[in-house]
Amino acid sequence: MEPILPPRSPVARSGPVAVRGGGGAGLLIGTLSRHAYRSSTMAVIITVEIPGRTQAEYEATHAQLIDAEWWPPQGFIAHAAGPDGTGGWRVVDFWDSEDDFLAFVEKARPIFERTGMPPVLPKVQEAVNVILK
Repeated sequence: MEPILPPRSPVARSGPVAVRGGGGAGLLIGTLSRHAYRSSTMAVIITVEIPGRTQAEYEATHAQLIDAEWWPPQGFIAHAAGPDGTGGWRVVDFWDSEDDFLAFVEKARPIFERTGMPPVLPKVQEAVNVILK
């Protein structure tokens, strides 16, 4: 399977892929203050392993992303990143759907290219539950 950056291609999938359309059971995303909403699609967990990426390189890319006029992108739920223990960087995101993530990648592609982001192959997994503080 080809990496997502560049060229444009499908992402790796682990387990079931996000359910599209209004027929799904939805996903409850709540907070400690008991605010919640339901999504008509299954959320997804996106995991990206970036061998050799440093914290400084990650932070430079991240700063440009959050400064983009379109930030936050549609479907974005949450983001976490840190060292992967092997000298690289791991990013774990939660999105409303795989389609939302792929639309984000297209918007972010110029930033990724400008900051020297190497080709990566995201892993996509269905999220059964996402809880935010």
